[in-house]
Amino acid sequence: MSYVGSFLKKKNSYFDTDEEFWDAFLKEYKKDSELDVNSQITDGSNKFGDLLERVQRGVPAEHRGEIWLSISDSFDAHLDVLYWQLLHEHCPYERAINQDLGRTFPEIPMFKTDEVRKQLYNIMKAYSIYDSEVGYCQGLSFIAGLFIMQGIKEELVFTIFVRLMESYNLRTLFTPKMPGLMLLIYQFNAIFQTYIPALYFHFYRYNLSPMMYASQWFLTLFSYSFNVDLVFRIVDMILVEGPISVLLRFALVILKRHEDDLLGIEKFDSLMDFLKSEKFTQVNDVEQMIKEVTELKKVVSDNRLDQLKHEHLEDIKKREPAQREMEQLRETLKLLRKENKEQANKINEDKKIQQALTDEIILLKQLVKELQEDNEAVKMQVKDLRTILSQEEKIKGDDRLLSLQEELQFLKDKLRATQVELCQSRMQYNELETAYQLEQERWKKSKRRLSRKIQLNEDKSKRTSLMIDPPSTPATPTSMKPIELPSIRE
Repeated sequence: MSYVGSFLKKKNSYFDTDEEFWDAFLKEYKKDSELDVNSQITDGSNKFGDLLERVQRGVPAEHRGEIWLSISDSFDAHLDVLYWQLLHEHCPYERAINQDLGRTFPEIPMFKTDEVRKQLYNIMKAYSIYDSEVGYCQGLSFIAGLFIMQGIKEELVFTIFVRLMESYNLRTLFTPKMPGLMLLIYQFNAIFQTYIPALYFHFYRYNLSPMMYASQWFLTLFSYSFNVDLVFRIVDMILVEGPISVLLRFALVILKRHEDDLLGIEKFDSLMDFLKSEKFTQVNDVEQMIKEVTELKKVVSDNRLDQLKHEHLEDIKKREPAQREMEQLRETLKLLRKENKEQANKINEDKKIQQALTDEIILLKQLVKELQEDNEAVKMQVKDLRTILSQEEKIKGDDRLLSLQEELQFLKDKLRATQVELCQSRMQYNELETAYQLEQERWKKSKRRLSRKIQLNEDKSKRTSLMIDPPSTPATPTSMKPIELPSIRE
């Protein structure tokens, strides 16, 4: 027997007040943390009957965090250690998580502090790594934020979050294709039709499907739109009863309460605006609503939910071939749209090029026109200039002729002077040439006389030498030292 079951069996009759009950509950839990609430929820026994009644009456706010951890069996040393390890790993969702920090409970002051935002970031990062199939989406941060508001330690928020996703099967609301959410919407739609038929068909008339409003309620446990004191009570009941029945009953009660207001609205946009309005989302009589939700359990019974689940699964099986074909058609459509987009882009580029060419042609035509006009103007100017030049040339021609005549006379005078000078130069040249010839003759005569004189001196020298010192050996030409004569330039 689990801790909660044995505790309730032994102690229920001894507590006069809820406060005594919860104090004893927490004391006993600290002694024995072996808790298996989930089996007690689903085994059909009445062991949780008294606990459910006390939860419906309200969990003490100062102990809510610890009670949530106890009921959900979230004290897990392994997950505590794993949490801190996961924070050191790479997370592909870091940017998305950071972007959503400021969007999570933006009206609550504590979620504007760096400390709380850091905790929320760490928890979302760790879970996205822990459960890679789910990864991260915005609704998850609202659920984690509910536990942070109870003052639960960061690593324990992670463990209770894991319990809620796994043991309470909330993760199927967030896995690819969201099968859990699709089932929940199917069940809601079916019960909505039978429980509030007038409002159901009113919504149907204006094409307002549950996916447009209820999916947000379910994915955030109503925390995105509704006041947190109501949401805390919803979580109280989810941890004891399970999420499906509780979420459906709260959604139906909220719509039932505003049925008359909604039936009076006859526009789609106005209906959506009302579903987001403070009048719709602000619940002031929380205790009365809890009572209405509790009474609705007969309408949202386990048998009814099981029946709808079976119908939904059968419907999926029947629609599988059509869905596969639809998926193929969607892929084909996707490819065609891509090709169409590429063609449209190409056409747009061609249009831009064509427009650019058209603009350029217009500019060129304008330029040609301007050039033609300029050319005509130039032609006129040339014609005028030719006339002027012709007149000027005639005048200048007379002046030029006179100038040339004067220049010619000057050259003639210069030529005569040059001829006179040349004649004088020739006469001087002839005189110099005659003098030169005379000097040449004198020089040749002097040279001959000098040569004869030298020869006579040599002969005389030879004779004198033989008389004084007759040679013992015949004199050779090489033993005679030649006489150096001064060079004579001819």
